[in-house]
Amino acid sequence: MTSSSNDLGPKIGWIGGFLGASLWLAILAVIHLVNRDLRGGFLGLFLYLVCLVCIFGLRPWKHPQTRLWKLYTATLAPLLVAAAWFYWREYAPGFSFSDLFSAAAIVSILFLPVILHGHKTWNHLNG
Repeated sequence: MTSSSNDLGPKIGWIGGFLGASLWLAILAVIHLVNRDLRGGFLGLFLYLVCLVCIFGLRPWKHPQTRLWKLYTATLAPLLVAAAWFYWREYAPGFSFSDLFSAAAIVSILFLPVILHGHKTWNHLNG
């Protein structure tokens, strides 16, 4: 399928949305490095690099026959792993049931696009 200006919006949405969603990870990694927490900082930078690889490597228009839920879930997975790891590392001793409920609510919101459009493919959306 050839690219046209008509499908530029979803492409910007995919890349821009995930870049914006992962920016906190790069900032947090740099903060850990500045505070001389090399393990936390380098792990954060590694997870951010994994996010970038997923964002640009799993673009739906490069995999037009793959169901969107697979691409979205694989792209979101490093962010969820990073969030869980940093949360556990910083706040684990005070973990409560309300924290678990809040996390479940946030994750369910993150997967709303999967519920709405997950069964479709890029070709199906633009065809």
